[in-house]
Amino acid sequence: IEKYSQLMGMFMEAKNPEEHIVWEKKDYSCLMDLAFYMDNLEMIRKCCRTAMKNFGYEEMKLLVWLYRELWEWETTKDDTILESIYDIFREALSQKYSSIVVYKFIHFAPYSAHKEEIWGQILDVYLYDFTATAKYLSFWKDFFMEDPPDSEEQYLKIVKVYRTALSIPHIDSDQTLRDFQELCRESPHDCKVDWDEIAEIHKGANEKLESILQYESDIVSSSNQEKPHLFRKYLEAPETFVFPRKWIQFIYERMVGECSATPGCWIAYVRFRQGIQVDVDDSSGWFFNQNPLDIVNRALVFAKPSEKLYSLKMELLENDNFSATSLLSVMESALRADFSSPDPITNLWIEYLTILRRHADLQTEEGRDVLRRNFENAWESLSKQWGNLADQNGEILKLWGTLEYTDLGDAAKGKALWNDVMSFGENSMRSVTWLEFIHQEGQKNPAGARKLFKKAIKMPELTDPEILAAAWVRFERIHGSRENLQYCQTLCEEILENYRKQVEQENRKAASMEKKNSFKRDVKNPKNLKRKSREGAAATKDSTPQKMQKLEKLEKPPENDQEIPTSSSSSSKRDPAKDNVTIFVSNLDYSATEEEIRGAFPDMNIVNFDMVKSANGKNRGFCYIELESEEKVKEALQLDRVPINGRPMYISECAREKTQREKIFKYSEEMEPTKLFVKGCGGATKEDLEEIFKPYGEIVDIRVVFHKNGNPKGIAYVEFKEVTAARTALLNVDQYKMGKNVLRVAISAPPQRGPINKGTAKIESLGAAKRLIPGEMRPRMTFIPRSVQQKSVVNNGQ
Repeated sequence: IEKYSQLMGMFMEAKNPEEHIVWEKKDYSCLMDLAFYMDNLEMIRKCCRTAMKNFGYEEMKLLVWLYRELWEWETTKDDTILESIYDIFREALSQKYSSIVVYKFIHFAPYSAHKEEIWGQILDVYLYDFTATAKYLSFWKDFFMEDPPDSEEQYLKIVKVYRTALSIPHIDSDQTLRDFQELCRESPHDCKVDWDEIAEIHKGANEKLESILQYESDIVSSSNQEKPHLFRKYLEAPETFVFPRKWIQFIYERMVGECSATPGCWIAYVRFRQGIQVDVDDSSGWFFNQNPLDIVNRALVFAKPSEKLYSLKMELLENDNFSATSLLSVMESALRADFSSPDPITNLWIEYLTILRRHADLQTEEGRDVLRRNFENAWESLSKQWGNLADQNGEILKLWGTLEYTDLGDAAKGKALWNDVMSFGENSMRSVTWLEFIHQEGQKNPAGARKLFKKAIKMPELTDPEILAAAWVRFERIHGSRENLQYCQTLCEEILENYRKQVEQENRKAASMEKKNSFKRDVKNPKNLKRKSREGAAATKDSTPQKMQKLEKLEKPPENDQEIPTSSSSSSKRDPAKDNVTIFVSNLDYSATEEEIRGAFPDMNIVNFDMVKSANGKNRGFCYIELESEEKVKEALQLDRVPINGRPMYISECAREKTQREKIFKYSEEMEPTKLFVKGCGGATKEDLEEIFKPYGEIVDIRVVFHKNGNPKGIAYVEFKEVTAARTALLNVDQYKMGKNVLRVAISAPPQRGPINKGTAKIESLGAAKRLIPGEMRPRMTFIPRSVQQKSVVNNGQ
């Protein structure tokens, strides 16, 4: 309280407190609370008006303010207060639609000298709220009939209002029709109503209502995160195309009212408004006569800071009587916004400078100097605000340097700027960036371009040197002498040969590492160890029975495609008759407890839990879980690969015979244009990948692939809802550097899986003698030829 009391003192003394005293929305909220607590009307008015101007209104604080103003009017009977309240209502409802504020406005109407205007606005705008149309009409009828009209003209006005209302799809439209019929019966004048036409209008509106109820129901029952998508789906539905323009625009108003913090909703509304022509005579409502620039200004008040919104406002200002002063005010407002990274501000500076370039008089020295000063201001502002994080790729300097080479006419300055660009980040290792620089230099100074080619091709760790080398050779064929071309070819061949050797060396190193990792996997996999031991038994004397016995003692949690152990050492007491309601859980950590495993099935009633243990009482890494029904089994199967103690558990239906438990590949084997395969993501989590891919479209699912031990494989699959979103993400994220890893992205197209030959028996050995169990006697016929051991079949059964 002490802190904000001091801030309140400075706030009240300042002429423009939003520029010097208070910046944050939370500070305004605290100042308003303090003003209400102190019951100081002057403080309340200044705090609330300033907050509404900069951040829009909060319904509850607005209503408290209005109640306080009404109480002041009740005390003083000062009619200027009623005028002030009327203006507050109008300003609030012109910013954002709120049914609560509209209701309070209706209740305020009898006190105001503008009650006819209030009802005119409500009937023109808010009748399109299909959930409240009947209520608003009921309020209006009560107001209108307090002093029954005595002229036919006034009754015809009633007919017009009800006719409009009945053409609008809304809930309780039957009650609206009954009220209309009742008013016409009680009228002393002939209302001249064609009831057959009214019935047809009413029927058509009800049919439209039926077509949209599902969309409205989905919106009402959805969370705040889902609403923007559902509103867009609603507005793009074919059913809404036949609705009148005002009705569709009111849905947009509802969307930006309920999703006011989402920039995309406001941008969609602006684009809709740009695409329609509005008759001024038919646009008396607050919303309906607003132009796209008005809507953008509202968006910048309510929505989260958005680069696209500021860019859209610049676009609208450029199209509507361009003014450098107004454009600068937008840029200054963007600089005060709370962006979390320098990229949005960098892009806005580029947009701002691009618009200035289009309107600057570059034929005069004064015009060129103005543009240069703006480039200098942009670069200094970014450096001051973000330091070394600002424009790490040097995009502003690239644009400035290119303009110096061309329109600004100072090639030396352009070259100096491009040299600065090449010193940023990894620009010096990118062939594409070098080619941009060389192209500009080559137009003015071919000899300088040749020096840049020579410098660029020698850069260590240069990406795609083949592209740069080919471009240099073409350049010398066009501009160079024979000696220049020969020198270029010799140097490029030498560098490319070294590059190829380096690539081959890295490939061999990678293959060696893969072989080493493969050996480690074989050591960890008892199946592979047993197979290799059997294959080497006849050729080496190292595989003694004692060693074989040790290998057999290695225990590994069984996978879904392994035989279920049935040895006497198991402690399983499962009832095979209940296999249809039992799941088999494997790949468990040996230290996993029953409580931890039960915790992985939080919403399921476990009838019986059977943890299989070895003879010494240790967990063998798998268990059986009996559930209530087969439906619960299907739900449990959806939890396959959920981690326990960092290790994914494998869940399958319980079937004792392996042929019944044949492993089925759960994912598509065909190319999926909406799904991306991401390689090189290291230990990235699902949330990390979502943050990278989310800007390019709606994501359906992200699947990070893990090893059996719970460690990530470094690959993932990202599925988008739309093909265009997947393609956009592919173009933008491929070769994206995430920490020390470089992401490689491709359309998901897994190789064809070979068919499994079910009729082929498992071959345990190829030519090796039968493996003996320790202690078993060797057969006496071991050295008898195979043809003698087999039974002979003689003709006639002899």
